[in-house]
Amino acid sequence: MPWGEFSNDASYMAAIAPVVLDYNLVHEWDYELIVGTVADIRTHVWNIGKPATGPDYAFSASREGWHYQQATDGGWPVNGKLRVTLTDQMYDQIKSPDVFWPGNDNPKLYVRAAFQTQNNLFRLGWRVPGETTILDQPNRQIDFPIINDGLMYTYEIVLKDHAGWKNQSINQILLQPIPDGPPINGWTEIDWIAPNADGPTERLSSIAGLVPCEPGGAPLSVSQVRYVRAVR
Repeated sequence: MPWGEFSNDASYMAAIAPVVLDYNLVHEWDYELIVGTVADIRTHVWNIGKPATGPDYAFSASREGWHYQQATDGGWPVNGKLRVTLTDQMYDQIKSPDVFWPGNDNPKLYVRAAFQTQNNLFRLGWRVPGETTILDQPNRQIDFPIINDGLMYTYEIVLKDHAGWKNQSINQILLQPIPDGPPINGWTEIDWIAPNADGPTERLSSIAGLVPCEPGGAPLSVSQVRYVRAVR
């Protein structure tokens, strides 16, 4: 920065990951401040471990960073699976955390889930770089058939030939009822989501952001603090 601490934004901190905060939940997280050259920072980050290249979510004891728009689940603690109540086909959404997956590396997704709804279809949607939300457009979604008997099945979603998925980097996915379908009053239970029919293989704990930081410290001095109103 040519003006050092007097530039517009010498540093910026913001919370961007949505989290479901239950009344009885203890939410913990780690972060690292890396001091060094760009080469030092890159080496440190890549030595921690690369993020998963596809979905690897087992909801046996955690939401794994997933959250909701409008919909609600059974609360904390999570016992074996996510049980999500669905009452609004227009606005109920079950959203993943932010990710970065090559679409070509994930030709199929598998969802182990049970459904009890008024529609025999459910929807997978996704977001790619440059988009701030998951668009309600054919090139960002695919509908797949479900069985509404409340029993657990593994659903295969074929994406390898979808023009909006292949050759794209995927930044987020969601599951939702079909918005233009019949009124809904039911639920889904989700056991896991994975890139293969055998279920999750990689664990999200290998992702850099979820590896506990090693305790340490370095002297840090602040010459000036400026508060800048965000432009929305």
